[in-house]
Amino acid sequence: MRQQTLAGSFTLTGVGIHSGNTVRITVHPAEADFGRVFLVAGKSIPAQVAYVIDTERNTTLGRDGVSVATVEHLLSALAGCGIDNARIEVEGAEVPILDGSALPFIEAIQAVGTVAQGRPPRALTLTAELRREDGASRIVARPCPVFRLEVTTAFTTWPQGHSVQIATIEPTSSNNYAREIAPARTFAFRHEVETLLASGLAKGGSLENALIITPPDTFSTPLRLPSEWCRHKMLDMIGDFALADARLRMEVVAVRPGHRINIQFVRALVAEAQLQKNQETGMDWTLDIEEIRALMPHRYPFLLVDRILDLKPGKHVVGMKNVTINEPFFQGHFPAQAVMPGVLIIEAMAQTAGLMLLSLPDNKGKLAFIAGIEKARFRKPVVPGDTLIIEASVLWVRNVMGRVRMTARVEGTVVTECEMTYALKEKITPSYDEVFAKLDLAPSQGNGAGSNSAGGHANGKPIHESGDASEQGNEGEGDRV
Repeated sequence: MRQQTLAGSFTLTGVGIHSGNTVRITVHPAEADFGRVFLVAGKSIPAQVAYVIDTERNTTLGRDGVSVATVEHLLSALAGCGIDNARIEVEGAEVPILDGSALPFIEAIQAVGTVAQGRPPRALTLTAELRREDGASRIVARPCPVFRLEVTTAFTTWPQGHSVQIATIEPTSSNNYAREIAPARTFAFRHEVETLLASGLAKGGSLENALIITPPDTFSTPLRLPSEWCRHKMLDMIGDFALADARLRMEVVAVRPGHRINIQFVRALVAEAQLQKNQETGMDWTLDIEEIRALMPHRYPFLLVDRILDLKPGKHVVGMKNVTINEPFFQGHFPAQAVMPGVLIIEAMAQTAGLMLLSLPDNKGKLAFIAGIEKARFRKPVVPGDTLIIEASVLWVRNVMGRVRMTARVEGTVVTECEMTYALKEKITPSYDEVFAKLDLAPSQGNGAGSNSAGGHANGKPIHESGDASEQGNEGEGDRV
């Protein structure tokens, strides 16, 4: 199996369902290992779960002050057709809703065709069951050699909407996706429409791009598929799970799924699963805590990175820090209302960036030091129970100096961001004699305890040439090591 991209570009124009504005996307082919990346207002936003900033009635990605909403239908179509790499230019604030399904995207993909690339795709697998719950919603994933989905819908006010749909999502079965899942439209209950409009959502919604349900059995237009609402939930899940940025090999069973729990689960999936870069490179894309300890000189309580989720040595890294109430700094830093010190968030970000730099073979054995911090912003407190997802990307490198841009997020919301200049230094472990020579405390060269040479001893205490031991005891107190 090989990665795939488009054989040509396509453009689609339509209304944004939430903004009501006319928006346009152009989807282009991309090179192997590029991934699926949105280009918005001159900035790139990778289609990865680390960039999710909102899950209210849609999935929104954001970075550096720009965002793109309603990405799930397009990503579902790309994943359903096995498109691993694509450049997605967006003119507007969201992806057009079109007819409310993924079918127009599928038709555009089929019109331009796909091409195989020379690299195997990345795969995300499980070695044990993974489970997440959010109220009445539940998602469970288990090891499986293919991506198999089972989705159950259940509504407290509409018992007739209970349905179970099962599908296997493989690029080789994209025709099944096109027939059985892609045509399913987004839906809403009639009593929800006014609430959505009052919330500033669904300004572009209409009977042409949504299925309106009036329980128990009235639909705004005829159903395209049996249990179309349940199949649309599956469509959304495929799009949200595409933010794992890998081909999935697992069985996923979901009860009452929605964007919020979907994204919560994908975050957990990326953190817990074994993300494999294909074997031809011989390089892992993740680092566990023991591998981190092998690269970093830091140790408890000052090692502030628990795991590296995605690593492109010398270019890009995504790390994770679980913040618990047992952190030693919580004992004295706002103990009545625990808040993680901002300087330690910056330190966690610096350590994550340091791992990206130190993972290069040429930097083996070196140390990474902070040389400068700019554009630092602290946007939200970090408290016990939060999981920091830290991203760092290299801006420029010149010899042993360089600069990185770093962002820390909690639940997709940016909490801290900055740019940092670093310097790489050779790690030097001084000898015992070198330490004493630097401090002018070299061991006595004489044969007797009463030697008066520099660094000798008087009354068993070290002295300096400039004075006796009693006068030297408090000199420079607080400045000398």
